Amino acid sequence: MIKWIKEAFLDFKELIFPNLCLCCFENPIKGDDNYFCITCHSKMPFTNDIEKIDNELMYHFYGRIPVERASALLWYSEGGVVQQMIHNMKYKGRKEIGTQLGAILGEKIFGSGIYKNLDLIIPVPMHYKKQLLRGYNQADVIADGISFEINKPNLNNILIKEKETHTQTSKTRMERVANAIDLYKVNDLSAIKDKHILLVDDVVTTGSTIESCASVLLKNGASKISVACVAMGNRFY
Repeated sequence: MIKWIKEAFLDFKELIFPNLCLCCFENPIKGDDNYFCITCHSKMPFTNDIEKIDNELMYHFYGRIPVERASALLWYSEGGVVQQMIHNMKYKGRKEIGTQLGAILGEKIFGSGIYKNLDLIIPVPMHYKKQLLRGYNQADVIADGISFEINKPNLNNILIKEKETHTQTSKTRMERVANAIDLYKVNDLSAIKDKHILLVDDVVTTGSTIESCASVLLKNGASKISVACVAMGNRFY
């Protein structure tokens, strides 16, 4: 009897306050383990690159920075469902999108078997003023989701962005690289010394931000850098 009452209450709660898809925020979803409706999930452009050592994201870094492993969960395109999710995560306060996408990414990383001997996770940092305005760093939220799945600590206070920059969306790759020089510093050298670090970001386009962060970490004692991101654009983006 008690079980029936509980189930009836939960059904009533879902009817009045339905859990909505974290992508479209229109279609209801059922159950605590589901976050995206069937329609949106079917539209998600998964890269299927996480189990490949030589993949599209690695091409971003060949000849530029020594990266042990790199992979992206989804393809990013203008007007697509991924752009919609990223926009809602960054500008609409829906950080749970990042947590869930990070968890999916972390689960795939753990299952791939190619990310070996990771020691810790570091998210690409935001300038503190920008983070105060937004309320959180989306890369940090994603890193939390990954951390839960692969059981490695997310150290979000090790890499610091010292200078505030304007959005890089409209900049070319060379402009982004120039804009990223001397932006970051490590505030605890002992935490990264001889460590294999998983560097996490939301979207990688040219890779200039990751390149800059990885360079700083390697120059300050990290032994290896691997990269994971929720989405990536075409390498010629």
